[in-house]
Amino acid sequence: DWDEDEFVILGSDGIWDMISDKDAVKVVQQCFKSGGDEQKAAQMLITKALEKGTHDDRTALVVRFGWCKGSAAYGRGRKTPAAASEAAAAPADATAASTTG
Repeated sequence: DWDEDEFVILGSDGIWDMISDKDAVKVVQQCFKSGGDEQKAAQMLITKALEKGTHDDRTALVVRFGWCKGSAAYGRGRKTPAAASEAAAAPADATAASTTG
């Protein structure tokens, strides 16, 4: 149910080969609860994949939805989800991190 989702995680196989989807969600939630933002959450996913021994490329993108009441983006005047191009251009809502090894 998209109305209840706070964020989505996109990642390369260097992330998903090392981290389960449930663990990735826990990492991002923990980051947000401790005051981190999307960029910090994406970086934490890359760090966790490195700690688990990945040697593949590592790219993570965390998009926080502004329509979810639990989201820091909530209340910025958006009543409906942002278009994909708007979300990609809004650094507070979508951030990517990437490393190669």
